[in-house]
Amino acid sequence: MTLRSLLTILVCLVCSTESWGEEVRISIRAVFHNPSRPVGHIFVSDQTDGRVKLNMVTGGLSKSTKTKSIDGKLYFFSNDIVDPEDPLAGRVATLRVPDNLKSAIVILVPAPPKSKSPLQAILIPDSSKEFSKGESRVLSLIPVEAGVEAGEHKVRLLPGKVSRIPAVEKLDDYNMAQTNFYYKLEDSWVTFTERRLQFLDDYRRIFIISPTAGGTQPMITTIIDTATEAS
Repeated sequence: MTLRSLLTILVCLVCSTESWGEEVRISIRAVFHNPSRPVGHIFVSDQTDGRVKLNMVTGGLSKSTKTKSIDGKLYFFSNDIVDPEDPLAGRVATLRVPDNLKSAIVILVPAPPKSKSPLQAILIPDSSKEFSKGESRVLSLIPVEAGVEAGEHKVRLLPGKVSRIPAVEKLDDYNMAQTNFYYKLEDSWVTFTERRLQFLDDYRRIFIISPTAGGTQPMITTIIDTATEAS
């Protein structure tokens, strides 16, 4: 090997290291929410130098995948091809995560118009401390203020944000409670879903409110999680 070749390899290694920066290992479960395209092929960095596919499940969370954050960010890709000269090639979404995050649920949705990436990644910390069993989370993707009433709880829902519903305690003999969803239209609240849901101590729910293509009423997707990723 010539000296010139050796120097070229060293330069590439240095550039690669500078591009990636500090790495922190994280386990994630994900859901791809796109009503017009239910199944997506999304990849993340594995815990070495490659990429691994997220095994998405229609209407549920993927299996736990070990990945890594780089300088406090998770990257999502459209393929498993790693270009050493451009490690971020094929990126479809970027998600900033807390320094101490060990486990996460990631919701991937189409990004708003004029965004730099085609997808938007939304974080829900996945631990029994931050997302306890019996609780629910609501992600509202509609452009107006919304609300939910679940049992004794009334929660305001802001566009693009994840909101917490504490564990419902006022239940009937079948562990069920009335659960209503609303959105704000000018100065009035419009009910778009009314249902009785069963709330169990071992379950966690994620509600995703999204616009209905060609419709006037929002739609709700419900994900039931029976496995807490972290204790």
